[in-house]
Amino acid sequence: MSLAKQYFLTEEDEARLLANYLVTPCDAVRDWRRRRGASWCALKDRHPGLRPDEYSGNHPGESEMRTLETEIRLLDVALCAIGPIRTALDGINSRCLERPKLLDSLRDVYDLYASQLPKCGQPLTQPLLTDGIPVLVFTAAIDQEWIPYPLFRPQKGAARDFLDGWRRPFRYRVKKKGLTERFGHYRTPNGFGAWFKGHLESRVAFWRANPSGQGMVTRESEPAGKGGPSGPTNAVTCAQAPIATNMRNPDLIKRDAVIRQNSALPAKELCGRFDLHCVPLVEGWADEFGVSCWVKAYAEESLRSRIDALISKTRRLK
Repeated sequence: MSLAKQYFLTEEDEARLLANYLVTPCDAVRDWRRRRGASWCALKDRHPGLRPDEYSGNHPGESEMRTLETEIRLLDVALCAIGPIRTALDGINSRCLERPKLLDSLRDVYDLYASQLPKCGQPLTQPLLTDGIPVLVFTAAIDQEWIPYPLFRPQKGAARDFLDGWRRPFRYRVKKKGLTERFGHYRTPNGFGAWFKGHLESRVAFWRANPSGQGMVTRESEPAGKGGPSGPTNAVTCAQAPIATNMRNPDLIKRDAVIRQNSALPAKELCGRFDLHCVPLVEGWADEFGVSCWVKAYAEESLRSRIDALISKTRRLK
């Protein structure tokens, strides 16, 4: 009796990969996407019968196939999100320079990532909320020079005391032998990652309870002087696009994201992308028309016009 094994990337792996893609230059991400796509096509040619919905755990190409499909999906999410996020970061930085409140800016960046990624088809998983996005926030703070790196420390205290006087230049640089922990791409003192993420716990709790962002307010609408230097815990910057007040079907979000990421492709090829990214068919089509995937659905004359219509509608709303 053969033992079926499951090969897949965990949610922790996906959060780590996505965080890495989002801080990588866009040209490099596009190159990675092209190479992963070529590898996926080559694997499909070698094993034409291997489909995502037919995994049994024993096929020799299954592990590679599932890994490639996950990486391709995450690369598409990154390519969709990089532009809007980096534009909005410039806006957050300009406000930070006018009204320097580091904790406000860090939480604004967290809200930016948490609101933008679902629009590109990426669900807010627990590892992404607690590990992936905090690393992205720390990386953005260093890139915008809100936090000095290599880390400095005051004459008395720990390296992480920059929050109390982050605009002051510190005299003493932390020695390399004291940087025993890796936080994202950076080496930090022991315990730094947990301490840094602790300042974002309110945002983690908010987005865990409200994955659609419903009920958020802008900092500009808050009463002056309320909330202290860190500000209220349910704020979002005006640099972000408006967030829908109603929960959307995750399958619709995923399908719309694939269309936006491949807007130049004809409808027939988009159906192949839907199957590649495991986008479910419209409810009822499988039973009514006897189709099992988007490519077969598009081959049906009775469904072709419907598919063309839903794709065109998403393109008009882009």
